[in-house]
Amino acid sequence: MERTRRPLEEELDIIRKVVWSYVNSCPGLEFDDLFAEAYLAYLEALPRYDSTKGKISTFIYHVVRNRLNNMFKMEKRKRTNEYLEDISEMKNLLHQERFPNPEQYLLAKEHEEELFAAMSTEAFAICKLIMEESDIFLSIDKPRQCRGIIYRELRKRNWS
Repeated sequence: MERTRRPLEEELDIIRKVVWSYVNSCPGLEFDDLFAEAYLAYLEALPRYDSTKGKISTFIYHVVRNRLNNMFKMEKRKRTNEYLEDISEMKNLLHQERFPNPEQYLLAKEHEEELFAAMSTEAFAICKLIMEESDIFLSIDKPRQCRGIIYRELRKRNWS
């Protein structure tokens, strides 16, 4: 005897499918965390569903996708700010006259090399450009302003 599927099971299948597409395209993300976030988005948005405007599956797909996209954008901003803070801190440490001890200098140098190794070639070139210029100051808490400064500096050097 074939068992009929309940609508909730079908809705969970849609959520699972959307979450798996994100896990497969963005390695390093945990399925369980993403699924929990997606299911919360679905539960929060369910009272706003209007059956006259479309199918529930389309509604679920868009709600979940929007929530996960917003979550990724916020996570990316957070990582970028942390990355910029690390670079700024490294620049300050490496340009000090004296370190409290040689071990701290070696650790700072090693950390700097790890950061630069993780960058793309374009990001590395931009970072070196910014770090070599002593008159350029980038405020970490104002990323939009920083992007403008970097954009203008790159334009001065005929970068597209």
